[in-house]
Amino acid sequence: MAFAALAASILTYGRVSAWLKLTILPAVIIVLGAFFFLTAGQSTGIATVGATASTSAPASSVADSAAAGSEASGAAAGGISGLLANLMDLPWLWTGGAGTWGLGWLDTPLPVSVWVLMIGVLIAMVFWGLQASGTRKSIVLVLALIALAVLPLYILWGKNLRVGEWVQPRYLLPLLLIFVGVALYGFAKDHLGISRLQAAVVFAAVAVSNSLALHNNMRRYISGLGDAGFNLNTNIEWWWNMPISPMLVWMGGSAAFALMLVGLWLWLYPKGERPGLRTSQEPAASLGGAGI
Repeated sequence: MAFAALAASILTYGRVSAWLKLTILPAVIIVLGAFFFLTAGQSTGIATVGATASTSAPASSVADSAAAGSEASGAAAGGISGLLANLMDLPWLWTGGAGTWGLGWLDTPLPVSVWVLMIGVLIAMVFWGLQASGTRKSIVLVLALIALAVLPLYILWGKNLRVGEWVQPRYLLPLLLIFVGVALYGFAKDHLGISRLQAAVVFAAVAVSNSLALHNNMRRYISGLGDAGFNLNTNIEWWWNMPISPMLVWMGGSAAFALMLVGLWLWLYPKGERPGLRTSQEPAASLGGAGI
């Protein structure tokens, strides 16, 4: 919340007198957020089990390996070498929310197709948004990248831990969403100037990823991950005593999410409107008054 307030303050910078009045509340939020972060125990460690350094291994094995070799891990992760190693592995935390980490207690790994599609969508959207970059937007993006790097590195360094231990991607997800949101800021239209076909491809990739993730998560609790079969109706170990089968629930959930995306696509592209790339220009008076 503190960083969101900072980002909003920078993006809305204009006439100094009016802007200073509007930034009183964001300034209070920023100060309180920094205070609570620096004085809380979370600033030096998160009391939650992390994940392994391998995207293919289930996270349930992490607790065993971390407990067995915590002292050795702490010694190996300390110092400049540990900091550099964490810096090189840092993108794994950033992509965790896209599926490179497991669901739930990190014990439900997702198919590779899920995170490949989602990471591709995220990268494509960020790069598309960069074409509408202004000075203030660029400043916020740089600050967001710094925060995404410094915060987890600071916590891991304070606990002598490596990426994959304790700090989870969900802790960075709010910052990542701010980064992506700011990257897409500055377009005149909600569809960002993306063509109908491009938007359809993006939405299709998201719908497929959601369906595969839902299927794997349901299988985890219905029959266990040991059963690699696609049909959720076979080898059922837990399910309600009702006529609705697991496969029907999965298809219904997948279809509902896909229909939501179809509705969003229809809303973004009204009949008869031709999408084109246009950006909302920053007011010249504001930029001139700011000296930017």
